[in-house]
Amino acid sequence: MFEMDGFYDRTALDNFIDAHTEQMAADLMELLRIPSVSRDIPQVREALSLVLDKGAQKGFETRSLLDHRVGLVEFGRGDEVIGILAHIDVVDADGNWTVPPFEGRIQDGWIWGRGAVDDKGGIIAALYAMEAVKSLNLPFIKRFS
Repeated sequence: MFEMDGFYDRTALDNFIDAHTEQMAADLMELLRIPSVSRDIPQVREALSLVLDKGAQKGFETRSLLDHRVGLVEFGRGDEVIGILAHIDVVDADGNWTVPPFEGRIQDGWIWGRGAVDDKGGIIAALYAMEAVKSLNLPFIKRFS
């Protein structure tokens, strides 16, 4: 988020992040535990359902499209849309892993698991960013989708 004088209360945003860090990590680890490898369609759909459920729990409009291959989580109003694009599937977890790829755990201060950085971590971060905008009643005249 960019800063402009008076656009938002940085302390309130920092407090929101601090208050939600543990739950955000727990949500990410829950998502990492679903082995949503691209070719495993039932697992990919399970992961998508989890994300849509979390969005709905936060009060966002959610829907599944294209035979549950695409999901939308929306918030806001206006004709202009800020699109947040991400994918829920991951590539195979071949090779040697220090931490099991689908265990989803915190180790040495880092969250480990296949997709933690690409792209499951980004999906969870986007949900919480949307929740921050909504919860803090930030002046926003666009839609997140």
